[in-house]
Amino acid sequence: MLVVDKFLYHIPTWRLRQRFIHYGITLPYSTLSFDTNKIADVLEPLWHLLLKDTIKSRHLHVDESCYKVLDDSKKKGRKSHMGWMWGMLTPVQRIACFSYQPGRGKKDIADVLVGYKGYLMSDGYSVYTKYGRQPGVIHQQCLVHVRRYFVRAMDYDAKRAGYALDTFFKPLYAIEATCKALGLDYDQITERRQEQSVPILLAFRQWLEQQVSQTITGTPLNKAITYALTHFDGLMIYTTDGMLEPDNNILEAQIRPIALGRHAHMFAGSHQGGKRAAIIYSLLATCRLQGINPINWLDDVLRRITDLPQERYYELLPQNWKAQYPAAARSYA
Repeated sequence: MLVVDKFLYHIPTWRLRQRFIHYGITLPYSTLSFDTNKIADVLEPLWHLLLKDTIKSRHLHVDESCYKVLDDSKKKGRKSHMGWMWGMLTPVQRIACFSYQPGRGKKDIADVLVGYKGYLMSDGYSVYTKYGRQPGVIHQQCLVHVRRYFVRAMDYDAKRAGYALDTFFKPLYAIEATCKALGLDYDQITERRQEQSVPILLAFRQWLEQQVSQTITGTPLNKAITYALTHFDGLMIYTTDGMLEPDNNILEAQIRPIALGRHAHMFAGSHQGGKRAAIIYSLLATCRLQGINPINWLDDVLRRITDLPQERYYELLPQNWKAQYPAAARSYA
């Protein structure tokens, strides 16, 4: 209850304590915090296995979200530190993993993605661009991030921004919706994208090249066009394989609970608290992606993990647990 209410429903520990008091149960704040932290520590070995599976996937979406923590190493009055939750997700396996890092730079992403090779979907943040140039990494760019620039430009130049949205983005996403509605397999999606999406994208690039010289540097429309042209090669990659997503929406949906929690909790108590939050957010996000009741999973796994040999911990990962323990998975149905 403590874990689900705090990390799934974004209720701070102090408010949880007030709820217990209303039910006639008075527990110290320190006890509730200790129990929540202890659960994260017990589940940490599963997080390491989840991270390993994520990095091995060769098809990874990445994004980051700020996460404020208290830092006792700072001088009095300056204890707040802006850390970062780095999110990773593989849509084929439907698993997600978050890693808390104190910074947002090249070193931090290197620590998160150490050894990763394969497709890397991201926005245009320069740290991802640098990592994407490494041998063995194919750097995809997010189509929806490009679209957002044109949405913002609507207030400045509705005619041309609206033309881009209606002529290029709308049919591109209509093609994706049709593929999903028809239940096409990866090969069929690849074929449809090559036949229908590629001509639209090539026409889009031609239009961008025509318009860039007709815009004023620094205006919203100029920024939208420049951003699209800069990252266009990465935008085209999704058309080469039906397994690939055109954008990063699937990961952003898993980051949203972190943003809601950040608003409710304000900050974590330490860098270690940020790491513990990453453990819980990772496992709950993977439960969501796997269609698993997180209360059911937590209840069952916390009972099993202390008696299960460490070499069998893989059985407890959400992506394996439903098949390994079907009776437990059905118990809350």
